[in-house]
Amino acid sequence: MVRRKIPVYSFEETERRPVRQDTFLLKNFLLTLPPLSGLVGKEQVLLEAKGSLCIRLICRTLDIDSTDGEMHSLRRENCFDFNEKDEWILDIAFTTRTKEGVEETYPLRLPLSMPGVLDEPLSLYFDGTWLRLLSRGEVLNENSGIGDLATPTQVTACEAIAVSAVTACGVRYRTEESDMPADLYFPHGFNTNVGDVMTFYHDGTYHILYLHDRRHHGSRGGKGAHTIAHLTTKDLLTWEEQELLADIEHPYETFGTGTMFYHRGKYYMSYGIHASRHPSGKFIEPDYDAQNGCFHYKTFEQVYAEGGMPLGATVSVSDDGIHFQKSGILYHGAQNPSAYTNSKGGITLYGGYGAEGVWEAEEFGKPFYKRGRSFVFSGPDTALGCSSECPAFFKMGDYQYLIVGFCGYFRTTEPGSDQFVDAIKLGENIYDGLCVPMVAELANGRRLIAGWIESALGWGGALMQRELIQEEGGKLGMKWIPELYPVKQGKDLFRQGSAEQALKEKENYILECRAQVDENGIFALDLLGTDRAAQLRIDIHAHKAQITDCQGDGSVVDELETPYEKRQKGYKDSFRALGNATQNYAIPDVPLGKEFSLRMILRYSTRMRGTVCDIELDGRRTMISLRPHLFASVLKPVAGKIAQGSLFSIIQ
Repeated sequence: MVRRKIPVYSFEETERRPVRQDTFLLKNFLLTLPPLSGLVGKEQVLLEAKGSLCIRLICRTLDIDSTDGEMHSLRRENCFDFNEKDEWILDIAFTTRTKEGVEETYPLRLPLSMPGVLDEPLSLYFDGTWLRLLSRGEVLNENSGIGDLATPTQVTACEAIAVSAVTACGVRYRTEESDMPADLYFPHGFNTNVGDVMTFYHDGTYHILYLHDRRHHGSRGGKGAHTIAHLTTKDLLTWEEQELLADIEHPYETFGTGTMFYHRGKYYMSYGIHASRHPSGKFIEPDYDAQNGCFHYKTFEQVYAEGGMPLGATVSVSDDGIHFQKSGILYHGAQNPSAYTNSKGGITLYGGYGAEGVWEAEEFGKPFYKRGRSFVFSGPDTALGCSSECPAFFKMGDYQYLIVGFCGYFRTTEPGSDQFVDAIKLGENIYDGLCVPMVAELANGRRLIAGWIESALGWGGALMQRELIQEEGGKLGMKWIPELYPVKQGKDLFRQGSAEQALKEKENYILECRAQVDENGIFALDLLGTDRAAQLRIDIHAHKAQITDCQGDGSVVDELETPYEKRQKGYKDSFRALGNATQNYAIPDVPLGKEFSLRMILRYSTRMRGTVCDIELDGRRTMISLRPHLFASVLKPVAGKIAQGSLFSIIQ
């Protein structure tokens, strides 16, 4: 269960006046639109201030296979989750301009089949950075610009009834309990996603931080405009949404990943500022002392005094781990800074892009010095050519680990050693369909890993979590987290082996069974829909598991190559495509016998437009795969068999 904390904007003291043709929109404004129920049926312009803002009603049939530019944009807005045919949409476009004269136009749309939208007055609030579409004060959709509203801003056509110059607004929070699981979790809203995830545990509380995304990285003209959201739990059963840990307050801000940690009585959230995504201006990093190999911190006030925008690593600080204040300090040049406390009482930082490498400081406010490293954790010399984005360091027993972005995985191979090797080259792989995962150590020594699974539309998707297990020699495996085990609804559908199991469309299921391979060492299970099908294939001799599209005719699909096998054969795929494909992929190093336990969760997801297939093998390996537009009706073994005594159940 997740207790959501939903912001509600209040404008009680705002003076409003009717909009006239000669009205000018100011830097901050609030527009009130009439209920749209009486206007739907005719495409029309509701308000236009040429060069800056246009509000109109449009009707579209959202062909999900269309390559049309407008249709693609609408799909990224997730409007297609509603009516695909004849969907009425409130379509808003606004243009902002930087002080250097650069203009960009951004969309803000709302599908009018959303319950309760047509008969409610809607508000459009611009605070100089965010344009938010509100109903009863709650955000329905939002986008962020790069500067002031472009001019001219005189209204030339209008059906809006009131406009206000807004100097301030109040924000309170409404709490709402949701039965959405903490696995396959989405933020509140119809077009929101979980982006890169960061994890931390301290003093009985487990924290999950993530980049809050709309439009699959499409906000602010494809630059993301990400904020940092915050979930906490004390028992892994009840989760609390907290207020945003870091919100965008300036047009140059969009935040990159980092880490949360506790140091000398304070909680710190270290993260990057991707100001270089701003289309114009002067970007200023903290001072780098090349002679001594260190960064000296620089305040934002110093950056502003030099006429620039801060770029690099910053930090927010808290006394309680919940309420954070921005420090206003740049302390390092990395734009994805992963900082941790170290055994010497100081801070070690693994630098993502912008200033790569390993760095150390006594504390924030002191210089960060570059330290020698005995391994390369990014670039063409790594097994999959991975980037340096979002490095995640952790220890488990006598071994140390570093996972990096979409495909990097490095570890020590001798107890107590500090010498890292590229574990992908050893035939290992920590990636099971999760994107950009990070790890936290709980008080009882458990290690939890969390990341996101990618939507069929692109960057960002749903939160997913695992528990790490350590095997002989420091190898890592993964299993489901027991506390997040799905809740069953009613009686089990069967308790015996079955050659085939019919499914009801849009229900969620769990299969718990003993799987037995055939004489060739193969077990294969088809997931069949009306016009699409997928197959889970286990090969115990090749120690490999895969999931991929199939014909649905009972044939066993060919063996897929793992990412490293593809790389060795000269495939030119990007490191991201090689390292983590949420849909069709294979994982190596799957140690199974002729009979093994198989657990599979099938969740129908309207948000992801298909079925999410989550798999656990012998409590040692996991896989997760999105099957776009597959709405399963049959589950059928096609090689090997499911043993007697299996359970198949409907879940929440």
